[in-house]
Amino acid sequence: MNRVYFGVRKEGRTIVTVEKDLKVNILPGATQQSPTGYDWGYNGSAPADLARSILTDAVGTELAEEYYQEFVDIIAGFQKDEWSLSKRQILDWFNKKGVDVGADG
Repeated sequence: MNRVYFGVRKEGRTIVTVEKDLKVNILPGATQQSPTGYDWGYNGSAPADLARSILTDAVGTELAEEYYQEFVDIIAGFQKDEWSLSKRQILDWFNKKGVDVGADG
């Protein structure tokens, strides 16, 4: 199952969605450490929440909990008000780390 995550920052609000099977939904939050919700472009609790939530959705809770603190560097690297990230890119990130996420992630 292919998934694509989209982030948009507009008028001071951030919205993150996930497209699965041609349906787009708001990305569910795995945890909420940040009082302001998801954000990106820096290291902090809001990008950490986003990293954890994306990884939880893409590869499951166990791998998300183990790797979200490293993955937040990817989220911090998003410097624009709009971005997208595919599940394939996430799986490639794990593969480069030598982590087997299984056939479907």
